[in-house]
This record gives sequence, structure tokens and C-alpha cells, in this order.
Amino acid sequence: MIIDTLNRSHIYSGTHPYFEGAFALAEQLIKEKAKVGKYYGENGVYASVSEYDSNAEADPKFENHHDYIDIQIVVSGKELELVGDTADAKLTVEYKPDVEFYSAPESAVQSITLCDGKFAIFFPGDLHAPGLAFNRVSSPIRKIVVKVPVNFE
Repeated sequence: MIIDTLNRSHIYSGTHPYFEGAFALAEQLIKEKAKVGKYYGENGVYASVSEYDSNAEADPKFENHHDYIDIQIVVSGKELELVGDTADAKLTVEYKPDVEFYSAPESAVQSITLCDGKFAIFFPGDLHAPGLAFNRVSSPIRKIVVKVPVNFE
């Protein structure tokens, strides 16, 4: 897992050959104030722009991905995400392209806060429960999730 701000995204270009294009797609969508929907980049990279109210419920849904790396960027608003490791949790919903769900991890769960211009990168095995209300107060969120294929040639 990586957490940082968009103005430093260039640091991570060498982490995966498709990250540079993934961040370029996200920055283009932000600049154009893209409508809610799905947008396609190169090399199987795609992005979803969404708007929703953060979830103030006490039962977060932990997810994991196998085929894609998530780059979750909060464009506006503030949300809490809980993170952990799949090794510390029990699978509750089998993998379906591209997500599986887990119970809350039995050991360390950490929280991160994403707000305007901050992002988190979740690799396979990085359990995450996104979209939660900061301080349990629901608020509007505008977010871009860029999906980057794990495998590349």
C-alpha cells in the first residue's frame, strides 16, 4: 500500500510500467471535470469516476483484488478507509472478477484518511474498506479509482 498526494505521483512511475499512464488518465479526468462513469486508458488501464456520500454505518466491507491494482484518488471530500492484510482475515465472498470480500481482520487494522488530491494504491493482498465516513459523519465524496492490470508484458 502507498499513500501520497497527486503532486508527488511521478515518484511511483517506476513501481509499475503502467502507473505513469494511470496517473495521466486520472489527472486528465480531474482537469476535464469528467462526468461520473468509466473511462479507458492504454494497456488495460481504466478509471471509474464516482460521486457518493461516505458511509457512516459501523459495518465496513473489506475487499481485495487479484487482477488489478487500485489507485483510489479522492478529488473532493474526505473519507476514511480501513486497511489490513488478507492473511489476517477470513474470506466471506469468493473472488469474482475483480473483487472478493473479507471479514474484518483479526489483528492490526489501520485507518487512513483520503481528502482532496490524496491517493492510496492497493496491491493484491492489501485489504481495504473504502468510502467510510470520517468521524462517522457522512459527507459527499468525488473519487476516481484507476484500475491497473497486475500482469503486463
